[in-house]
Amino acid sequence: MMSSPMRILVEAAEPGLDESRRKTLLEEVSREEDKSGLMALASQEGVGCFLYGHLKRAGGSEILPSAFFRGLQRLYEQTIAFNLRLIFDLKEILARLNREGISIVVLQGMALLQQIYRDNIGLRPMTDIDLWLRREEYSFVTDLLIGFGYQRDPTYHNTFRKGSTTLDLHTHLFWADRIRARRHLLQMDQEAVYREAVPIDFEGEEALTLS
Repeated sequence: MMSSPMRILVEAAEPGLDESRRKTLLEEVSREEDKSGLMALASQEGVGCFLYGHLKRAGGSEILPSAFFRGLQRLYEQTIAFNLRLIFDLKEILARLNREGISIVVLQGMALLQQIYRDNIGLRPMTDIDLWLRREEYSFVTDLLIGFGYQRDPTYHNTFRKGSTTLDLHTHLFWADRIRARRHLLQMDQEAVYREAVPIDFEGEEALTLS
């Protein structure tokens, strides 16, 4: 049987809750005795910002303990600040790549941030930026990152870090450049997938995302 905190988080993970369901969610959170545990679990599962958004719209600031509600608010604000940093850094990279005529595919969380969460980037916690590029452009891109001050991870050579920003470069869609067996997951030439990628506007710079 699913625990009470997990039931709360499953409900909170749905972005389209109507007013009635938000109020029900608020009631369930109000009854939860271990609110610090709930907050920790929400952060661990990546839905703390969703939980905060629903509770705020349901009037949670007036009902829930201040420490709990403000803790969720801090998590939300920290997520916004971190995501803005990632967006700024990626925009700088894209601007240079676009000038060189190099297209790069933005994958996973950052792609979702631009397509689904664009109006509220605080809802989607990020840890890094995943980019897919053609193998023949890999050396140019890595040199570019080093020129921008990124440092290559000594263990994971396709990972580059500068401050709080981490970039993961991939020359294979399913990470077969790291895990060779995954090359069998794709039953077609990945170049065909690359050619089907569609352009997106990324804060005024063009990037690609999977179609």
